[in-house]
Amino acid sequence: MNNKPLQYQSLKAVLLYLEANIRFKLSNRLPAIRQVEKLVPLRIEDLEFDKFFIIVNGVTYSFGIYKHYPPGQKMPRYVDLMHESDKLKSGDVGHENAYDSVSELQAQVDKYRDALLPFHYRRNNLTPSYTFYLQLTIETKNNEDCRIQRFLYTKNLREAMLALNTVLFGGRREAVQMKKFELPCSATYNQLPTGFSIKTKNIEKSFSSDNSESFISLMDSSCFPLDSVTIID
Repeated sequence: MNNKPLQYQSLKAVLLYLEANIRFKLSNRLPAIRQVEKLVPLRIEDLEFDKFFIIVNGVTYSFGIYKHYPPGQKMPRYVDLMHESDKLKSGDVGHENAYDSVSELQAQVDKYRDALLPFHYRRNNLTPSYTFYLQLTIETKNNEDCRIQRFLYTKNLREAMLALNTVLFGGRREAVQMKKFELPCSATYNQLPTGFSIKTKNIEKSFSSDNSESFISLMDSSCFPLDSVTIID
């Protein structure tokens, strides 16, 4: 097997045609190529931003809060339900809307009671029995592959998303090229790295998007006139 490393120009040529998520993974695992990777234009088929997640070519990167209880301590039912159902993709709020049993109603009661505990701990100068972690979940479109990483809870979710977006998109010399860009429904403009710009001819937005102008300002001047603007419900 030939273990000779790629020359500079060859590496740039290979990176240019690698799928975006593979480039992110290689850059994370091989620090030696990070600087070169940032210099090569990044091409994306489809990009979508939201408050607590981004989707790149069907791969979702989402942040949430994971509540860890020490061994031997019973985990409240509502926490267990959220961990199982959606991995806390939207922070510490679950997505259960229907109550199928008395146990789920009790879980909701426990949830609101537990929400008051931080005030109890602060007022009485007590140490909580649980630990919060930031949880990053990376999963493919059909959940064929799902990876979870947890970090100490030293940032809030907005700061965590800014850090993630900076790792993926920050420091790039050229605008990120994409076939289609979906304008976010929620205000995520302040979660993007300085200098981030977009090059696309096709955008998609919903009627509920209230920050379209902010994101259009990130688009490279060569994007206009656009080829298509799709409005969705």
